[in-house]
Amino acid sequence: MHSQENIDMTPDNDPNMLQQMVAFLGDLGPQTKAACLSFFIAFLRALYTGGGFTRSLIEAALCGCLTLAIVPVLAHWGLSAELSISVGAAGAFLGVEWMRDRVAAIADKVLKKWFAK
Repeated sequence: MHSQENIDMTPDNDPNMLQQMVAFLGDLGPQTKAACLSFFIAFLRALYTGGGFTRSLIEAALCGCLTLAIVPVLAHWGLSAELSISVGAAGAFLGVEWMRDRVAAIADKVLKKWFAK
């Protein structure tokens, strides 16, 4: 066994590192947490569905950015910024292509009604 005086306390072996990481993540704002979770879920989903590493990384970045874009919309509607975490996670699970198709369909309906007058 090692004695206490022989243990190398370099940053790689800091026993408080995990606690510091958890504290850091707890201090992040809800929009940062939402974007990170969205990125992670989208990346894993894209890899799972057979996308390559680059495609998965791009899709994850797009989902993270879309999640950040949702935060002010939720605030405008008077909803909590904490809600962006679940909205971003759901969007990441569905994927960028699914969201693009739905937004395009809604935009088509709105524009047809607008210009039909």
